[in-house]
Amino acid sequence: MKKSKKLVLAGLSLLAITGLLALAGCKHEVDTSSGGGQPATQPENNSPQQPTGYKRGETLLETVDIGGKKYDKTKMVVAAGAATTATGGVFGGGVTLQPFALGAYEVTQELYAAVTGGEATQKDLPQSSVSWHQAVAFCNLLTEKTLGTAAAVYYSDAEYKAAYTMADAAEGKAAYRDSSRKGYRLPDESEWEFAARGGNQADSASWDSRYSGGTEAAAVMVFGAEAVAPVGSKAANSLGLHDMSGNLFKWCGDEAEGGRVLRGGSYAGDVEDNLLEYGGVAGASYKHSTAGFRLCRSL
Repeated sequence: MKKSKKLVLAGLSLLAITGLLALAGCKHEVDTSSGGGQPATQPENNSPQQPTGYKRGETLLETVDIGGKKYDKTKMVVAAGAATTATGGVFGGGVTLQPFALGAYEVTQELYAAVTGGEATQKDLPQSSVSWHQAVAFCNLLTEKTLGTAAAVYYSDAEYKAAYTMADAAEGKAAYRDSSRKGYRLPDESEWEFAARGGNQADSASWDSRYSGGTEAAAVMVFGAEAVAPVGSKAANSLGLHDMSGNLFKWCGDEAEGGRVLRGGSYAGDVEDNLLEYGGVAGASYKHSTAGFRLCRSL
């Protein structure tokens, strides 16, 4: 891990990081930041899967439907339809990513309220001030409401018997991830990086860009602002993903020295703070108005 300068954004102190990627492929993770136990004993699976039939950039899901109601700004986009190896830069000699889809937008207040039973202040604003614990509990809740309990990814025990809940999150309990499940989850940092760069290494204009979506900061990200903006306010990247740079920091599933990984920068940062290669680390119970999350699913 290579650390560079330190960021202090609206009270949020994070390390800006170049090459933060854990690059461990599919991991069975445990949150140890608040006294959690050991990860479940199960070998990692980095072997290529069969093609899913999905293509990069294809829409996996247009809108999330809960109880017959469809929610806007909940589109899921296929970032990798087959096992894909990324090389160079932060990916080093090569990292193989299994098929996955990512939310086209940050999780909105409307969807968060619908799933958790809360109330949205403004439905198209991204949900902020959510801890890593709460984000993974939300993923489980959404999975249960749309795909069924058996698809839940996060558990409060190493045997994957008890699905992780908001009550567990409130207590700061450890969260164990079962990577064989296909429910909603947080992206690994390697998946986030791959998707933020457009998911196509042959497209150097997108892959090597300073920001997700292009080189013109004002066109592709919310930055240097006093408040967060509605999701999708800026142009999408070549995969159709909005706000991968700027607006809110996004939690990733990975654990790093000092806590959990956040990527993407925020509305409070300046142009340099929101460069694609920068990220940060914060404790799993940390909440701030500049931090939110985005949904991911294995295919």
